[in-house]
Amino acid sequence: MMWIVFVGLLVGLAATVFVVPALRDWFKKKKLNNW
Repeated sequence: MMWIVFVGLLVGLAATVFVVPALRDWFKKKKLNNW
């Protein structure tokens, strides 16, 4: 039962690591376009 939680946390961490920089880059582009 514990390994399910561990895998979930690992997947969440990986998703965060990949999504956060992409979101930041997209946000920067959006800001630049608005100016």
